[in-house]
Amino acid sequence: MVKRLQSAESKIESDVKVILKMLESEILDINRNEQLFEKGLGTDGRLLGVYSKATQEMTEGIQGTGFPKRAGSPYNFYDTGEMFKSFDLRVGKDSFSIFNTSRSLKEFSRTKGISEDRIIGLTAANEIKVNFQMIAPILREFFIRNIG
Repeated sequence: MVKRLQSAESKIESDVKVILKMLESEILDINRNEQLFEKGLGTDGRLLGVYSKATQEMTEGIQGTGFPKRAGSPYNFYDTGEMFKSFDLRVGKDSFSIFNTSRSLKEFSRTKGISEDRIIGLTAANEIKVNFQMIAPILREFFIRNIG
């Protein structure tokens, strides 16, 4: 039994990497959809900004995802969809990170004075959600299967 436990323990790091790849799309959607599109929240959990009256007037009549943009409503970060398609997950030895390579993110960050690090990544609450509600249950199953 001890050898099976040691074997299962030695597989944890590789199991977590497998789990992160399995959950990649869901994790990215938390950043893309829940934080940015639906709530306009930064990695610090605070609102990143709201649309102005001028933006509302410029986008009046435009239909589709992310439109119209109403004055006072949180930024939803959706224009052409290019930024949302440019999300990726990097898995390191002890952690994972979310990154984005889109030009529209860089332009938004520059013009609004909001750092990309405040836009791309999970809030503390969402990190807990990913770690304990998404990764941990699957890791537990893997561990039980490995010692079984």
